[in-house]
Amino acid sequence: MNRPAMAREMLLAEAIGDLALVLDRLDRLLPAHERATEALVKAHTDLDARTDDFKRSIISFTDQAKAHTAKHIAHHVVEASRVAREAQTQAMADVAQSMFQAELSPVLRRLMTSVQPVVERLDRPWERWLTHAATASVSAVVSATLVIWLRSS
Repeated sequence: MNRPAMAREMLLAEAIGDLALVLDRLDRLLPAHERATEALVKAHTDLDARTDDFKRSIISFTDQAKAHTAKHIAHHVVEASRVAREAQTQAMADVAQSMFQAELSPVLRRLMTSVQPVVERLDRPWERWLTHAATASVSAVVSATLVIWLRSS
């Protein structure tokens, strides 16, 4: 026999033996591979379930955060509008008071000056009656004197 052919056959036999070993190992790995595949599928299913729970949890948290934020914003809007309303009311009162003093005070002073004598007379009502009584007395005396003078003449 030829040496190279023999070496080739030996190598070929050795390769076939190695191939048999690899196939045996593959046969032993196949159940482990199937178990690993099942575990991966189960992990994928569990992950999907947990992901759904996580999504629901995040949605719930987001809804709570939105509600809390809306309440917070509404509270601050109400407070800011209250402060603005008070400031505006005070500003309007200040403007009204300054307008009153600038425009109406001089007119009221003139009116008070012209009405003051009437008010003072109303405070002393007996002066009017006294004037009427004096007029009536003088009229009676003049009438009596006229009557007496006319009779004696």
